[in-house]
Amino acid sequence: MEKDGSELYGKTVGWSLADSIDRDRPRPDIDQLFLEIMERDSAAIKEEVRKHAATAAANSLELAYDDPFELHVRPDGTWGVVALDLAKAKTNSDEAPETLRQKKSAVCRQLSPLATNCRTLS
Repeated sequence: MEKDGSELYGKTVGWSLADSIDRDRPRPDIDQLFLEIMERDSAAIKEEVRKHAATAAANSLELAYDDPFELHVRPDGTWGVVALDLAKAKTNSDEAPETLRQKKSAVCRQLSPLATNCRTLS
């Protein structure tokens, strides 16, 4: 849970909620909001994921194979797609290390606004 009451939902938690499996840390209000957002906005969420994946690919960044994105759900019903594991992402290019570091850092700031490690990528 974030300070503002928002929550991040990855594949495992999403499936558990969809299958009515109890969570270790139940958050009934925002969990219900997540389910409503998934039903209402699934096409928009998929499009956002496609855009993020294209941005990463255009910058030679290989996203995690399994569950590279999470849905950031805010209590007011707004949402965003984020990638939290970019600091350890691989690069798919023979470009100069400094060029790749700069690309990776820029993509991290765009796709992971919640991540604090974007500034320290090496």
